Amino acid sequence: YLQLKTCFRDRQSLIDALEAIYGKGNVEVNEEAKNLHGYRGDMRNETAEIIIRKHHVGTASNDLGFKLQSDGTYICIRSEYDRRSHFNDAKLHKLEGLYALKSIENTAMEQRQSCEVEEQPNNIIKAKIYI
Repeated sequence: YLQLKTCFRDRQSLIDALEAIYGKGNVEVNEEAKNLHGYRGDMRNETAEIIIRKHHVGTASNDLGFKLQSDGTYICIRSEYDRRSHFNDAKLHKLEGLYALKSIENTAMEQRQSCEVEEQPNNIIKAKIYI
């Protein structure tokens, strides 16, 4: 497994972004970190609080994890195989964009403001917040 530092801080926005990719009910959220599993189902030493189990990641994949760090950010724990295939850099960038979008939507909702989101060509997301 490889560990990748991310800018993810808001737990709910990260969960919402992962659910947008992997579907509701396919993101395992734990208060205490749980072990990840390899593609053969073997338990690994790596642990994470937020887990996408291997059968949701892709064929022959390993579990994908996000572990909370002492600075409040999450690290992404992914296998070398998944880095080159089912959770490659393009998928990570998609997650980053969705995380930003979900952060905006969640913040607007917390502040009782409305938010309008429009996806544009070239992966550009335009968000309007009405105060």
